Amino acid sequence: IRYQVSPSVSLEAGNHQHHWGHGWRSLWMDRQAAPLPFVRLNLHTERLQYVHMVARTTHRSVGSPPDFPGSGQFSPGTYANKRGSWLAAHTVTVDFGRGWEGGLFGAVTWLANDSGYTDRFEGVYALPVIAFRPAEYTLGSADNALIGASLAHVPQWGKGRLRLYSQLLLDELVVSELFDPSQWWANKWGLLGSMAWKSSNE
Repeated sequence: IRYQVSPSVSLEAGNHQHHWGHGWRSLWMDRQAAPLPFVRLNLHTERLQYVHMVARTTHRSVGSPPDFPGSGQFSPGTYANKRGSWLAAHTVTVDFGRGWEGGLFGAVTWLANDSGYTDRFEGVYALPVIAFRPAEYTLGSADNALIGASLAHVPQWGKGRLRLYSQLLLDELVVSELFDPSQWWANKWGLLGSMAWKSSNE
């Protein structure tokens, strides 16, 4: 379901796959993932695009038996311990001109049922243009926060053109732990790069 509020603002709700980025794969939202039920705000102007989304996800408990195809389980989907969770994510992309654009990404996930909480929904994460990490600390929660950035050269396809795209994702970035010899397990990162060439013969 999509409703056009104004020429540059629209609201969307549904249940389908998401892909954020120009590459075939994405560290943020990837088309290979399962569909998500979601509500989304889209802002699209000539130079700036902003998306804010809240979605319902599934959390698999650590240590639960696998239920993925090929895992050896006879009845996939019945063994793993799953709990309902939420995802709030947003991205802003700016067109710098001459085919160059940059983006920033932020997301936070949290369990609906956690220690001391039942059917919890953090309303603050549904507010557009809010910094998730400061909100997380304000709530005093242990929600999982992610941040990312992207840079792309996306020319208008005409004669032979080269398209470059890169993404960076940081999971639970705690600066004080980055150079700690203990190698804190929660500090994780990912870097993705893609290149595409389209010749004038296509």
